[in-house]
Amino acid sequence: EYETELTQNTEKLSQLLEIQKPDTTKSLPEIISEIKKYQIINNDLIKIKSEKESLWHDISKIKETLGNK
Repeated sequence: EYETELTQNTEKLSQLLEIQKPDTTKSLPEIISEIKKYQIINNDLIKIKSEKESLWHDISKIKETLGNK
């Protein structure tokens, strides 16, 4: 039991040690700013997709209602 846990921890440690800092000229605040911009874009995209789904649903209801009359 302990040997298995030790082996798993050793594997995790070796994987963590393989992680290297990416080559970039940007500072940490610049990277954080980029991430925030993409988060805003992603949130806007999610909102737009949701509104689109809602509009399609409303259009389908209207078509269904008009088709029944």
